[in-house]
Amino acid sequence: MPEGFLFDTVTCSRWGRGDRILRRRIEALPMDAALYTSVMSVGELSFGIHNAPYEYQERQWQRTREILARFQSILEVTREVADRYGTLREPLRRHPHRFRSACPDRAMLRCAARHYGPLRRRAGAAAIAAREG
Repeated sequence: MPEGFLFDTVTCSRWGRGDRILRRRIEALPMDAALYTSVMSVGELSFGIHNAPYEYQERQWQRTREILARFQSILEVTREVADRYGTLREPLRRHPHRFRSACPDRAMLRCAARHYGPLRRRAGAAAIAAREG
């Protein structure tokens, strides 16, 4: 899998709303850069659309479909990713005062990135550098 960028829910949502700064950053990415998101983010986007006023839902579905079509792949949460999530999340429960800014969604994103490759921040999205072998 080539180097690419893993977009979280917030980044996908900002892209769908036409955030100019984010759009410029995406356009500045290499042409061959692979774009990814996770099933968790797709589920959260769907949840957000279902909670929007009815008159806006169709427009939001259309924008979401257009964005999702740009991704090379939607990464699944495998058993291995879920197990890593549990391992990372457990200290949050035991020692919440040490992890005040920790977020379960970020923990799941880190787990997926560890499974698919090392995680970096770049271009307003979580970048995933997946290496062969």
